[in-house]
Amino acid sequence: MILAEDCEGERFISFAAASEARMRIDWQFAECAVTRDLGVEVALAQSVVAMVEAGLGVALVHALTAQHASARVGVKRFAPALPVALHVVRGAQRQATALSDACVRHAAAALVRLR
Repeated sequence: MILAEDCEGERFISFAAASEARMRIDWQFAECAVTRDLGVEVALAQSVVAMVEAGLGVALVHALTAQHASARVGVKRFAPALPVALHVVRGAQRQATALSDACVRHAAAALVRLR
């Protein structure tokens, strides 16, 4: 497990400044009085992981994203845990079906197991 304090002075790959993930991560490090070297900023989680794979720094990403990182990336849990909001997106003109509802339930259960 990696603690916030372990990231002191680390070169950090960050999400875009206006993103919810970035604001939550920055807030957590500020609460822990940890200063990071914010060298690279990208918009997508897959880009964050690619930058880590290239050796440009370390990053915090959702467990689902980390699960798909290559073997060239070491993945460890981070504490304190950060709340993450996930949303289901459906077409505005489409009615929910039994199949789509079952898919959402299955995805939610899988995400709970990732914790």
